[in-house]
Amino acid sequence: METVSNNHQAQKLHFWGLLIGLFFVSLVLGVVGFEHYYTYHGLEHDLAKSFYNTFQLYVLESDNLSGYIPRELHIAALLRH
Repeated sequence: METVSNNHQAQKLHFWGLLIGLFFVSLVLGVVGFEHYYTYHGLEHDLAKSFYNTFQLYVLESDNLSGYIPRELHIAALLRH
């Protein structure tokens, strides 16, 4: 009985580790993607703006960008769902 409980705890720990890991991967991809997006379109930007827009992808699900959109942003948007 105790082995089943320990196995369940290990599965929960692996699940949360994977979930948090995917969040950080998508966060990094979002920031890098926005940096590429702003540079490509010649828009004024800084790292804080890229972080802010990346968090908007999660909170507001705002992804109304036009023109060329870097691959990193597509992947980050896919991982948020």
